[in-house]
Amino acid sequence: MKLNIDVEQAVISEQVVAAFAAIPEVQAIYMAPDDGIFRFWVFSNETVYDDALMSRLIDQELALSSLHPNVHLIFYFTPLMLCPDPQEIVPGRAMTVYQRLDG
Repeated sequence: MKLNIDVEQAVISEQVVAAFAAIPEVQAIYMAPDDGIFRFWVFSNETVYDDALMSRLIDQELALSSLHPNVHLIFYFTPLMLCPDPQEIVPGRAMTVYQRLDG
């Protein structure tokens, strides 16, 4: 059973990274799986609220959730401007699954 969970975790994290890394404002993604619940913190570099960016982020969240209707995916969208050190808000067990190198 553990192998299936690990495979599912790998597949979901790859899909999340592919979806959000395509958005240039996304700088980092952290993931913390917990008993079948997958929590993702998506950090972006906007300095003021950007409605179009939020729409793109939410569209990706909805698309990913529809790919996995039996999995509980939770996304937290946070501008780095409000929290320059993501480690302050992600739990200690969270892992970095994406870090933009050019931004």
